[in-house]
Amino acid sequence: RLALAERLISITSRTTRYITATQPWERLARQVATRVMNGSRAVQRELPALLSGIRQRYDASALTGNAPSSAWPAAGSRLPRARLMGRAGPVELTRLVHGREFTVLFILRRADKARLEALSRELMAIQGLSGLVRPIVIAREAATGFHDLRDALCLEDPYADLSGEIGEAHTATVLIRPDGFVAASSSTLGA
Repeated sequence: RLALAERLISITSRTTRYITATQPWERLARQVATRVMNGSRAVQRELPALLSGIRQRYDASALTGNAPSSAWPAAGSRLPRARLMGRAGPVELTRLVHGREFTVLFILRRADKARLEALSRELMAIQGLSGLVRPIVIAREAATGFHDLRDALCLEDPYADLSGEIGEAHTATVLIRPDGFVAASSSTLGA
């Protein structure tokens, strides 16, 4: 985390110096540079993400696990946005993972009977972590009984926003920190 903290401090310091320049020649340079750069699509797209911290990523470590595919966000990166469907309607995943607890995502391409049974065992294994870890089950194709899993929020992935990114794997387990960063990911179904 030290490298990320150093990058954030550097970006913040340079931005602050740019915005608060007091010398007449610095203010003139800022005005000209701002006019020229603000019209650029790259600046419009990248600057808000850079300043908000969304583009920040922690480096891999021994605790990060094995990502389900090269397309899947690695541990240390932010969880991608996903449009999901719950019983009550559309749900944005990023709104569910921020808070005081970790979130474990169990992602399935197909929630058939055998995978639902395996998932039930995994949910029982983490049952004692209630209040510390929130389980969310996401499936592209959901079988009967999918929404009846105990102790987990069950959501469908109709656009394959997540299930389409797990590569060759048919399942994935992802641990999300309360700040929305991926803590660990695996191509197996297991906490």
